[in-house]
Amino acid sequence: MRYNAAPRGAEEDIFPYLPASDPGVVSYTATRWGKLLRAPRGWKGRVPAAGECYRFVLGNPHVDVCLTAPRSARELSENLAAVATGPLAPEEVDFMGRFGDAARAQQRFFL
Repeated sequence: MRYNAAPRGAEEDIFPYLPASDPGVVSYTATRWGKLLRAPRGWKGRVPAAGECYRFVLGNPHVDVCLTAPRSARELSENLAAVATGPLAPEEVDFMGRFGDAARAQQRFFL
């Protein structure tokens, strides 16, 4: 399923309804096709790294696997090193949510 910091609808529409035996959820587009790696118009803060996007997705207890598509061995190593640091801290999760909201608001014309 598609899940990242921008479209978080699965947190309300899917995850609460999964059975206790959790069927195994595979997520993709953690970086939203790279859009979560660039500042949306008007954004004045820092921009997350790819590893933060993967940590955000994998920090959800319902997600078992997150696909990644690095362009190089270096990017793969960076992504794996970031994921190995574990889940995001609560303030980092909040930041990712705010950033995801800003990125999604910029692209409302797709709705």
